[in-house]
Amino acid sequence: MREEDLVRRELFYHYTSIDAFCGILSSGAVWATDSRFLNDQKELRHAFKLFASALKESKHHLANEILDWHNYFWCHCVFSMSRSPEVLSQWRAYGDDGYGVALGIVAAKIAEWSGNSSVCLVECIYTDHEDFIRQLIVDLEEELEKLTQLRSEALRVNSLHQAIRNNPSPLNAVFAQLLRVKNSAFQEEKEVRLVFSVDPETVALRARGRLFVPYVEHKLLYDEPGSKRLEMVVPEVWLGPKCDERNVEALQLQQRLYWTSSMGGIRRYDCSYV
Repeated sequence: MREEDLVRRELFYHYTSIDAFCGILSSGAVWATDSRFLNDQKELRHAFKLFASALKESKHHLANEILDWHNYFWCHCVFSMSRSPEVLSQWRAYGDDGYGVALGIVAAKIAEWSGNSSVCLVECIYTDHEDFIRQLIVDLEEELEKLTQLRSEALRVNSLHQAIRNNPSPLNAVFAQLLRVKNSAFQEEKEVRLVFSVDPETVALRARGRLFVPYVEHKLLYDEPGSKRLEMVVPEVWLGPKCDERNVEALQLQQRLYWTSSMGGIRRYDCSYV
């Protein structure tokens, strides 16, 4: 699916816990995680290997010198959503085992306020990865030519890396598409990703159990939280099947927000899951 077609879809859903949702309410931002720290930590490596193998011999240097360097030294971040708020496995894995919420986010607005030009929405590809990669190389011919020219103009490795830092756009376009490749075992998740690449200097760390996880904050609102209405970007809040009903009252008490069950802004995924 083309990115412009994806953006025209109205809402995508992010499953999360009540604690994390409170953080989004207070900050007006979500967290995008370094792709190497997602549940399937091998997926980008797998896509990268397929891509490198499919390149023509004349462009193998791109994988060996440029793509490999960018893969290692930059952070390619992902904020995950689904096309549906009614995926039980998502509630179990990411919605606090059904006690959390799923936020319905307007696709056209999720990337609107970012100052990062690499931000884009992509839909995951679960099957026929080899065919997808071959077509991707055709579609990215212009970007690959730019990278080839970049290498020919850089006489030393250090100057090549500096040139990439100065103009990362062609590489970011490649990695955004590689991050579409996902294991077929996760197909029911119907995942859509907000992806972007950043210099590690802009990345923060959070703790997940015994692991440090690099992440980047992505603003949902252009100005300070509260100066623009969060429900214009997140018009729906779905309560999980185990979520306390009093959360509806709590959200409706927020005077600056207009999520109400009567207007369809607050809904529940009722699947008899207990």
